[in-house]
Amino acid sequence: LQFAIPYWTRTDERTSQLHYILDKVLRRDIMASRNYMTMKPSAVIPIAQRLRMTAESDSRLSLDDAFKRHCEDHHSAVESVAAYFGEKVSQSLHSKGYRGKDVKEKSAMELACKLEVYEKICSSKVNPELLLNHMRSKLHDAEALYHFRRAYAGHLASNSLLQHVFAVVPRNPSRVAFHERNGHVLSPEFRFSYNNQGFLENQKVPFRMTPNLRELLGTVMLQGRFLPGMTTVATAVKTSMEDIDASLRLLLRDDLVAWYTSKSMAKSDGKTQELEKQLSDRVTKNVLQIQSKFGECSIRKEVAKDKSLSSVPVDQKVRDLLHEASGNETLCMMPPTFHPWL
Repeated sequence: LQFAIPYWTRTDERTSQLHYILDKVLRRDIMASRNYMTMKPSAVIPIAQRLRMTAESDSRLSLDDAFKRHCEDHHSAVESVAAYFGEKVSQSLHSKGYRGKDVKEKSAMELACKLEVYEKICSSKVNPELLLNHMRSKLHDAEALYHFRRAYAGHLASNSLLQHVFAVVPRNPSRVAFHERNGHVLSPEFRFSYNNQGFLENQKVPFRMTPNLRELLGTVMLQGRFLPGMTTVATAVKTSMEDIDASLRLLLRDDLVAWYTSKSMAKSDGKTQELEKQLSDRVTKNVLQIQSKFGECSIRKEVAKDKSLSSVPVDQKVRDLLHEASGNETLCMMPPTFHPWL
């Protein structure tokens, strides 16, 4: 049993509904079925206005839990790395005369300093294989690790695609969770991110792909399972978009109305209905944005503009997203609470 504010409770309920709808789409698609692409909803049962019951497994592991265990084994504080990052960046900026520079020079200097400290942390402060080592200790042999990686890569591909398409709030370590037994990726606090006007707001990174997640997947699964999985799911959803359009609009409408009402006093049913009418245009634009993202990530045949160059890969958009999500230049600019070095 968990206590939560009403908006979060209903958000978890809508997240489960979204996963259930998309999983039905994947089951009907031939390529998705052949590649065992699924989206498993998490059971969330509202009991009262501020009380919910969720499914919890003893095999659940979050990136935050793995890092805490690693710190306990090495007798170090969890926040020591974040404090080190902030301290070293401040010292570097101060030594280079950060205050006397113009805006453009400040941005370049900040990026260079953060990138230097970030790469130092990844190479000497935090083990990029701590999550992989934990799973090695849990599984019996290499074959079991292979099957876990394959299942985990498929589930992570679906989850990462949804993070990008629905502009989900940043996946901090406590929100990155999975089952150790079957590699099923969980979606705690899977909330959509809106700007002040109620439109979906893209995040700094399309999805989380930090060093420990990359090492847990491995190069083979990253290139041979994760990337094809994202394009397969996007193609399947794009093909069935007309069938799920109505359900998608209802989910986005309910979520946007709940998001608005959570920031104000409780409204009567009549005022809530008026609010729904006022937000209809924003819901439509959000749905169009989601449809566009699914289309961009689907398999597309493109011809290179320069005939002397080779043709563009059919999954080029997904590869660009992976490069953006895992690039050091992008990750070093994330806030310390994101723990981009994990």
